[in-house]
Amino acid sequence: MTATYSQNFAFEPPQPSGGASGPFDTDDFAARIIQLLPQAWFNDAAKAPGGNLWALVSGLSASDAEQYSRIAALRRSLRLASARSLEDLEVISRDFFGEALPPQTGEPVESYRRRIRLRLFLPGGTREALCMALRRLTGQDPVIIEPWNPGDCGAWDGPIGWDAAGVWGDLDLPWQGFVRTGRPATTLALDAPLVGAWDALAGWDGPPLHFADALQAQLPDDSVVYDTVNAVRPEGTTVWVHIAS
Repeated sequence: MTATYSQNFAFEPPQPSGGASGPFDTDDFAARIIQLLPQAWFNDAAKAPGGNLWALVSGLSASDAEQYSRIAALRRSLRLASARSLEDLEVISRDFFGEALPPQTGEPVESYRRRIRLRLFLPGGTREALCMALRRLTGQDPVIIEPWNPGDCGAWDGPIGWDAAGVWGDLDLPWQGFVRTGRPATTLALDAPLVGAWDALAGWDGPPLHFADALQAQLPDDSVVYDTVNAVRPEGTTVWVHIAS
């Protein structure tokens, strides 16, 4: 190998040879170590791949390369954008939200990653924050009604009154609100195509197609919506939620 390495290797992270991207493998470690040995002690044949020194150093380098790849994998798993499993994302979620945002049973990795992103840096404690959170989660604006708010329920000589579109208010319901929203849009996540109907493309014992519960795979648990509301609603308020079908 002809790559040139920094002599300050103990303090600089190793780079793949030739400037290529990718893991630092056993050969890279072996070449790096050989370059740090006194060059006059070994002839070129011993230092070349297949030589005696190369074989000895390669054996020692294998464990170094394995540890380096594990460190790289751990570094990826600790980042929201590059984590590859629900377990890794759950660790990230706990760092930010404690036990408030666990993964749903059978939830796809990308769906859970999206929910964590939506919760990060999200404003809270206001009506607009609640509207924004549900809009990001479901892709649609919720309907929010505060029964003691004239802007929602109208007033005498106001824009909403008898024989006009609107809702009834109630001053006996302070610090409460009603929210009508939808469910988050999800995609069907299956390992094989889904059979759409009887006598269709496939049936019993017809691999690789199979029967599956489409509703269970498509519809997330309603607790996802409730958790979002509870995360941003003002403390001391009660929010009643209607999830539209």
